[in-house]
Amino acid sequence: TTPSLNILYSDMSVSDKIISGKTPIGIVFDDTYGLAIALEDSPSTLAWGGYGTDITNLENCTSEALSCGTDGRANTAAIISFGKLTNTSYPAAEYCDQYTTEGTNAREWHLPSYAELNKIYQKKDQINATLNLLGKSSLREGKEDMYSSSTERTDKSPWGLYMDNGGIDYGAKDDLSWVRPVIAFEQAQCIDWEGNLSIVYTDGSVCENIVPSKTPYALILDDDNAYGLVIYASPKYGTSETTTYGLHSCSKQDENGDCEGPLEYFPNIIQSISPGCVNNICTCQANTLNNLTNGEINTRNAKKNGANGVFDKSLSWTNRYYNELFGLRYSLNTIDDIKGLLYTPSYSEAYTLFLERDRINDRLTELNKYYGNLYTLIEEEPIWVSSQGWDGSQCYADGTSKAYASQANPNTSMTSYMFIHYRD
Repeated sequence: TTPSLNILYSDMSVSDKIISGKTPIGIVFDDTYGLAIALEDSPSTLAWGGYGTDITNLENCTSEALSCGTDGRANTAAIISFGKLTNTSYPAAEYCDQYTTEGTNAREWHLPSYAELNKIYQKKDQINATLNLLGKSSLREGKEDMYSSSTERTDKSPWGLYMDNGGIDYGAKDDLSWVRPVIAFEQAQCIDWEGNLSIVYTDGSVCENIVPSKTPYALILDDDNAYGLVIYASPKYGTSETTTYGLHSCSKQDENGDCEGPLEYFPNIIQSISPGCVNNICTCQANTLNNLTNGEINTRNAKKNGANGVFDKSLSWTNRYYNELFGLRYSLNTIDDIKGLLYTPSYSEAYTLFLERDRINDRLTELNKYYGNLYTLIEEEPIWVSSQGWDGSQCYADGTSKAYASQANPNTSMTSYMFIHYRD
């Protein structure tokens, strides 16, 4: 007998036939968006969780559920993230988030939105017929059997749906309902790199879209020069750090510790060897966009000439991120063809960062919906760059939309972001 709907198999293939030797894991109920429903309900009814608490990153759909909070995957990610942040249990979303089958891992399934549950109801008969062909139980249609959605109504109630008549309803967040996970299988495929703000993943792929099963670690900021902002974050390390630059010391400080006298000049440890700067040093105010534009070269040269501070930070970040992500140690003399050296950006690279700040923050906000608020938004704040001032000071970008170059005592504490070149 031919199934009424396409079957999703564990190798992520889809077929309208039962294929011997392959493992079915879901039934496709939305071909346009690539959504499939799991073959089984939760073992028991589950509470939604968090009664009396409004989830800040989740849209409140007080009167309309079909066109509000429609992305179940984003809803589930927001619920899970908020639960971790507030140490609150959300059993329905957690069950779906941790649900696995052959060929799928945790975080690939989600608690469907009400709009997705409604699509399931519209194809209920076909879904049940296909479930029966596979030897699985039909969707529950008892008068009291409500299915929970990830669409939040208020701080006290989510939306739910009854499969017997498609009735919409809401109960308290601590009421018990049935749960049936959904997977967005087509969205898990990488759409090829198409310009700036594409995402570099730890497996070496560069995708235009978010792929929840992959781990992002950079955003491409310049397609032509293939450099990006490192965004990989973990609770242990974060995304950026405040640090001193450490190249020189101020020769005289006032009572507050601010630099009062001229900065010492150490030509033997300057990082700059490219032409176009007097004595291999660029001023922070003149020609900064056109000289020493490759922060990776600046960082490598600085380290070779004995500089420390933020340059040591660059190398230690590289080592610890490599260890955590790839299980590798990093050598300054060996640059990985894919991952490259983490480095302090040049002024021109920092200029691009701040010029694109709003778009970058929109992208980071989008990523936070799926990965749990790991990524820190770019602020209008001073950040170190790898260009050196003429008097031994250090250049920094002031963080405004135009990112004016200024110079400061290298012992000042400022934020450092790591960049990386992507070598395809």
